[in-house]
Amino acid sequence: MEHSDDVYQYQGAAFQFIGFDELTQFRESDYRYLFSRLRKPTVSNVPLRMRSATNPGGRGHDWVKRRFITSPRGDVAFVPAKLADNRHVDQDSYLASMANLDPATREQLLAGNWDAGEDAILLYEWILAAESIEQPPPVRRPERYVGVDVGRSKDRTCIWSLDRIGDVLWTSQLTVLQNTPFAEQAAAISKTVNDPSVVRVQIDKGYNPQLAEDMERRFPGKVIGVQMTAGRMGQFASQLANQFEGKKIRIPADDEDLRGDLRLVSRVDIRGGQPVVATARDSTGHADRFWAAALAVDAALWSHRRPTFSRPVGIPAGR
Repeated sequence: MEHSDDVYQYQGAAFQFIGFDELTQFRESDYRYLFSRLRKPTVSNVPLRMRSATNPGGRGHDWVKRRFITSPRGDVAFVPAKLADNRHVDQDSYLASMANLDPATREQLLAGNWDAGEDAILLYEWILAAESIEQPPPVRRPERYVGVDVGRSKDRTCIWSLDRIGDVLWTSQLTVLQNTPFAEQAAAISKTVNDPSVVRVQIDKGYNPQLAEDMERRFPGKVIGVQMTAGRMGQFASQLANQFEGKKIRIPADDEDLRGDLRLVSRVDIRGGQPVVATARDSTGHADRFWAAALAVDAALWSHRRPTFSRPVGIPAGR
């Protein structure tokens, strides 16, 4: 199953056995849906079975770990297996091959370690806690802050809008553009900026600085191009993590690709009090939505940092 709709190819089918190989490469919704195909006639003595094999890692790592290891329910069973259990593999040559991998991946594949490599800056439980299907409380004049991460081919352009309501940032819109010409991207961004509730838009200047500069010229003071240096990326990632940890952000619920995207940024070091981060790539992109959200959060925090004008004492208004 390559695409999210592929499960529906099995609609109407009946199986007594369904097997997944490398389960962590699949979405949880795909896995759960196929239970609806697990059935048999009343005259059959064949038991119904759902079986899976997998290594740690992959886009489904979090949900597989939760379902089978950390929070198993009902008749769920997990049977660990390591390299030493596989007597059909030439272990010496395989170990030599695995020496070329990074330590975390090697630990996952050789030792079946589900905790190795879990250095994502956003914890999975924070993401789940931030998901909401509720509508935000009504306000007379919402403040909207927007982050734009620009891409074109494999990377997507993501426009993430956050409405500040009280001390919580609610996702009001999340637009994902893939394989979209820059003219169409500019039109989508302009439409977002023209909303009267928008206070500030921050757009990544790294991939296409001309697009960001054009937006800055068209909307001076409202659109700000941001050069995503290593230091700034660490700062933005830390700010976004603080919002998730403090439950001060709301995001769309039950979007497994979004969950995976938000988990692609990892903390690898601390320098000058700020985290140094690394961004991985998977089939959903290059953490495009993570960085769009981080830009939007920084825009919202800017509104609390910006200087305010106060009239010097003794100078009356109008002078």
